[in-house]
Amino acid sequence: MNTSTRTYLARAALLVLLLVLCCRMTLNEGIDDGFIGTLSTQLSGLPPAVEVTCAAAMVLLCAGIGLLVETPRRWWQWVSLSGITALSALAFADSIPAANHFAALVGACDFSMNLFAGWTIALLCTTPNRRALAISVLASLGAVLAFKGLYQHYVEIPQTVTQFTRHPNRWLANIGIRPGSSAVRLFISRLKSREVTGFGSDNDQFGEALIPLVLLSLMLSLAWWWWWRKPAADRIEVSKASRLRGGRESAADAAQTTIIIGCVWSAVVLVGLGLVLYFTRSKGSIAATGLCISAMVVGLALSPEIARLRYRLFAGLVMIAVVGAVALIACGIVRHGLPTKDLLFRWQYWNGAAGIIIHHLWHGVGLNNFGYYYTRYKWPSAPEDVKDPHNVLVRIASELGVPAAIIFTLLLGLAFYLIFRPPAREQVGSRTPPILLIVGFVAVWWMCDDLNRMVGAGKAIPYILELSILYAAIAIIALAVVCQLLSCMTPEYRRKIEIALAVGAGGMLLYDQINLALVTGSVAMLFWAVLGMAQPQDSPAPAEESGGTGGNGGIERRGTVAARAWGGGLAAASLAVALGVITPMVTGRLAWDTMAWAQDYRLDISGGRMHHALADVNHILAYDRRSQAWLERKISVMEELGENPRAVTLRLLHLNTADARVRIPLAMTPASGLTLPERIAELKLAVRLNNDLPKKEVTRISPRHIAAIEEMIQNLESQLKRKPR
Repeated sequence: MNTSTRTYLARAALLVLLLVLCCRMTLNEGIDDGFIGTLSTQLSGLPPAVEVTCAAAMVLLCAGIGLLVETPRRWWQWVSLSGITALSALAFADSIPAANHFAALVGACDFSMNLFAGWTIALLCTTPNRRALAISVLASLGAVLAFKGLYQHYVEIPQTVTQFTRHPNRWLANIGIRPGSSAVRLFISRLKSREVTGFGSDNDQFGEALIPLVLLSLMLSLAWWWWWRKPAADRIEVSKASRLRGGRESAADAAQTTIIIGCVWSAVVLVGLGLVLYFTRSKGSIAATGLCISAMVVGLALSPEIARLRYRLFAGLVMIAVVGAVALIACGIVRHGLPTKDLLFRWQYWNGAAGIIIHHLWHGVGLNNFGYYYTRYKWPSAPEDVKDPHNVLVRIASELGVPAAIIFTLLLGLAFYLIFRPPAREQVGSRTPPILLIVGFVAVWWMCDDLNRMVGAGKAIPYILELSILYAAIAIIALAVVCQLLSCMTPEYRRKIEIALAVGAGGMLLYDQINLALVTGSVAMLFWAVLGMAQPQDSPAPAEESGGTGGNGGIERRGTVAARAWGGGLAAASLAVALGVITPMVTGRLAWDTMAWAQDYRLDISGGRMHHALADVNHILAYDRRSQAWLERKISVMEELGENPRAVTLRLLHLNTADARVRIPLAMTPASGLTLPERIAELKLAVRLNNDLPKKEVTRISPRHIAAIEEMIQNLESQLKRKPR
């Protein structure tokens, strides 16, 4: 393969990876307008499986191409690839025995995609041009998210509040929320708090995604001050600018104009990102961003000392993390909880997860399956039923097993350790990508967005197109400006930008110890992509336009055979994902995907076809074995048909051992199939579980309702005494 072909393939693979990242960060919103769409996405559960698996197949294919055109040069690249492959294999293996096969399978695709995307970005960013393009795309994404957040806060949310106030029942019906359910309280609380969620479904995840983007915009906006501190000879890359303007003085003027425009634009985006971060109302994201900015300021002030003591600093940070984790656990054990209400909830999640880990030590319960098991192991005093333990390492240990958690931790440690290595001397030349490439990239990005939103949107199409034109314009301007700005920076300052990204990734990881974003989902892909962009180059690579060979020498030749084997394996894996998952979902029903059967159930229920509805529920439970919601539906259908649902009722009560609200409706009626002693025992247990909840917990049953339950217990005991033996 000649150098020109390798260059084009590497650039194409990098662009596809960045395109997948941008689309995933802006495609999670539903068809409904803005804020309503984000809430409906959250309440509906998993993202569309076709989007995730298509993206996973594309990323695996790009990883294979990357291995063929950019052979790994260092042992740690092979070690990381081996660890990522092992984690992916464990994720797919654990999806087979999982309670919800399909959710675990989609999660495995999502998880593997994120890991391979970050590794491949690090592998492909071997030239200043590619690294500048990747960072510019990230800055462009930040500008779009800033605009989206501001638009949501000042336009979408006020409109939603007004329309919901006028027609509450119609709005609830449109987004599929049953009046009187807990989802209604969640919806109203989100409206009242006016939390900005961007294109996603959760304000905390959106705030976490903004952390590295704020750090990047901060460093770009500081470029003007940093440029003036440098000697005149170091302010610009004279060889680059001379080719454009034909002289040193004109080159200096061009660079000065470029830096002014770029820094002003970056400062505006920084202010917008700061406002949006505040509007998310995510205290953890705001605190993590403030900590990262403080660390960056200290790092810039003490950069010589930090460079000299880099490995000791890394060891110190690891020690602080270990000691902090041990201290947190010790505090929780001694005090039977943690100080604040949010941390107390986290402690309850982690204790429930501990039971899952103990009983599924080696293989876990499967990705996206935590919620099916948590209600079996959670504390009775824990009021919430969650689908995630809100800690990245705890989630890996509970859903994939302890061996996977160890590999995952080592991969994280290795990725951050490599950032502390001294970078190779980077060549000076850096070419700005042509404007056609920039426009084409953004056009494809927002074309994917438009197609996703316009399916079934009807009259909303003009509104979608108008808004997308604004997004695309902002993305093009940001991408072009930042690309030009980076081309005028010295390699030393570009390295500081990469360190800022690493600090931002560290802030994401720190916050995710009490959040839920870095295993699956678009924010997880952003995290690994940022880590990949922050990795220093392994060896100086000649500029693409010079026609060099890549500078690999004998190392590349020795690794070519292994790289081809890995690349072929990843290409085969992408084909397997495409044929095994995507094709059945597109062409017809996939047995593991229960969405079609759920739709049939709703149609059969509305049409009064109860026997068909029962068949639909049985099919869903065959592939979603621990779903309490579908078990409750099966009980109600069996009651309508006059069948005895006792076995299903006992199965449901076995899965949820700590929730009084599940037991009461089942034990209050003889139609559930429970015997009199069983009904009495379950009602007494429900009262006891309710009393274990905190006094001010909103999920506690009212005293009047408790009195009615106790009266029911007395009546049942009287019936039991009168019953002949």
